[in-house]
Amino acid sequence: MRPHTLEQLEGQDELVGPQSVLRRAIEDDLLRSLAKILQHWARKSDIVARYGGEEFVIILPETPKAGARIIAERLCHVIAETTFEGRETQPFGKITVSIGVATFPEDAADGSSLVKRADEQLYAAKENGRNVVCYNS
Repeated sequence: MRPHTLEQLEGQDELVGPQSVLRRAIEDDLLRSLAKILQHWARKSDIVARYGGEEFVIILPETPKAGARIIAERLCHVIAETTFEGRETQPFGKITVSIGVATFPEDAADGSSLVKRADEQLYAAKENGRNVVCYNS
């Protein structure tokens, strides 16, 4: 059975500031910019989708975990180095993402289990300092 990998990422590790119309506008712009970056770096076979409020998923068909990990780490780096509108209001003046990686059938036997495992890895990444990739080794 060929491996298929799911990467789940939070649209931003931290977008801080007072709740306001301006903050929501910056957040919306940021999410649109992130979507463009993800689409640009995705391969033709990959599927990028918004998944809930500030989360995205990337489905990487026929991609083993080792290859997906390299892709996820590259995305973390590219996003951290990108100049975003409103970055000056953020910690360290930049936007970062955390990414959880899970692979079928290695980590999960079906689609819903795969999503759950990727989500668990995403939250592990956030707990491990943010701007990191987590996966079961």
